[in-house]
Amino acid sequence: MQGASPPRTHSENENAPPPAAAETCAAPAGVYIRGMTFPSGIRTLFILAIALAFAGCATQKVNWQTRVGTYTYDQAIQDFGPPDKSAQLEDGTTVSDWMIREGHTVIAPRPYMSPIDGFGPASAGYSQTYIPSYYMRLTFGPDKKLKEFKNFSR
Repeated sequence: MQGASPPRTHSENENAPPPAAAETCAAPAGVYIRGMTFPSGIRTLFILAIALAFAGCATQKVNWQTRVGTYTYDQAIQDFGPPDKSAQLEDGTTVSDWMIREGHTVIAPRPYMSPIDGFGPASAGYSQTYIPSYYMRLTFGPDKKLKEFKNFSR
């Protein structure tokens, strides 16, 4: 076959896309690509941050029912510090309140403007929400052991 031309390669095929178009196919920014390597320090820091985030979410609430009769006033002082309010009753019972979370007022602008009374010029509005303080009340018997507990807000 003297007059036959050599077989065409991919780049010579007129139906194939030009090589530049095929080579510019890249993953969008911000996408993790398998096989990328990070320095070991960054990988360790990332794993540590994830572990701490999950550990923070895994904190357990105290089951006060199991502490009734065994938890003492001195242990409460060690765990929570001095109470915000405390009273000693005539029978020797001690009632103490600890603030768990302080209340506050949240003021936020409204996303629209409206007249104050429904008529007249529009003015910017706002909403105001009060979030109460949360308390824990522990009642200790004359023997300074926990008798009862209560959570409340005011």
